Parts: sequence; C-alpha cells; structure tokens
Amino acid sequence: MKGLSLPINLVVIIAICVLVLLAVAAFFAGGFGGGTASISDSAALQKGCGMWQSRGCKVNDCDLEVPGYDFNADKKLNTLSEACLRILGSGSCADATAECFKYCCSER
Repeated sequence: MKGLSLPINLVVIIAICVLVLLAVAAFFAGGFGGGTASISDSAALQKGCGMWQSRGCKVNDCDLEVPGYDFNADKKLNTLSEACLRILGSGSCADATAECFKYCCSER
C-alpha cells in the first residue's frame, strides 16, 4: 500500500496545482466578475479634468466622455459635465461647464 500512496498523493497535488493555475488565469483574463464596475464620481471628475487640461481647456462642450464612468449603469459612458453636476452641484449643462472650467482649468 505504501508504494501506491506516492502516486495518488502526486496526482492530488498536480490536480490542485492545475486548479490554482486555472483560477489565476481566469482572474487575469477577467473571468471573475462582470468588469462593468464604474469609477466613482470624484474619480471621473479628476480623470475628466485631466483630459480637458490635456486638450488645453479650449473645448467648452458638455459631451467630453470619461472612460470608465457609467454611474447609471446604462452601458454608455457618462460625461465630465455629469460628474460636475453630481459633485459640484451645478444646475444645468451650461452651469456644469462653467463650474467644471473653474474647477479644472483655473489656476489653483
């Protein structure tokens, strides 16, 4: 019986290793979770400000989409002005653009 226990233990260890490797591969391939998590409003505001600043703060529109920002989970990217509306409490799209400009592009 001792001669048979070594191969059985080896098979069990190999099976466990294979399962662990598959779990790690699934984790890195995105197999765990939906991958639909949205970034927070404040992170979207910071990211959107960075994008706007990199464009020279010249584009004054309300439709600058922030990658990864989908606060209402409709599978459409939301905009920087929507982040401003939610964080800075602006009333309209034009107010949001003005508030975003003050927040993102004026000297601090």
